[in-house]
Amino acid sequence: MTNLAHLTSRLLAASGSVGPAFGALGPFAIAVPLAAVVAARILEAQAAPPTTPAPRAPSRPDPVATTMRFHAGDVGVTYDDVLMPYLSGIDQATIVDPYLRDPEQVRNLRELVESISRATDHKPAAVHVITTEERSSDDQLTHLELLSAAQDHAALHGIMLSFSFSNTIHDREITTEHWEIQLGKGLDFWKRPQTPDEHNQYERQEFREVAKDFKVTTRTR
Repeated sequence: MTNLAHLTSRLLAASGSVGPAFGALGPFAIAVPLAAVVAARILEAQAAPPTTPAPRAPSRPDPVATTMRFHAGDVGVTYDDVLMPYLSGIDQATIVDPYLRDPEQVRNLRELVESISRATDHKPAAVHVITTEERSSDDQLTHLELLSAAQDHAALHGIMLSFSFSNTIHDREITTEHWEIQLGKGLDFWKRPQTPDEHNQYERQEFREVAKDFKVTTRTR
């Protein structure tokens, strides 16, 4: 009996599958039982509980007071990356931006509301917006329709959105219970789309180009 055959016979004898002798067919007679034993032991090893806990995904570091600078042509600048570390888990926030008038600007507000909802695990939060009012009655009506639609959109995401108007504001900022975020360019970070391809690209914030240099400064309250 060869060393391999002897070792195989001992393995099978220990498992109770066959006796120590091979019989007339020699070592080939145990090929199928041996495969079954090996497969069973592999399954046992896979079913065994891990000896160490599975690694966890790295958590996002705590936000710090800082100034972030962005430049025209930058790509990959999103609300989730720039603002959400400071808006995660908020109960309320106030947004001051005099330029929330046209559909693209109000769309930015809707997207910010969606980001806040995700960052707060979809718990209710109150967001108050202070912006300027249009001058003509026709423009005021269109403006109110846009803002009303934004309110309805926010409600779908658990955010209570309210508005007030002031024609004396200039600075753009977001304030929460713990943070003041100064927005050099307000919520309108990106270049406006001009072609059908750019409109398609505009659907995703991470693919949009920054329109002009600006900075965002954060500090604790």
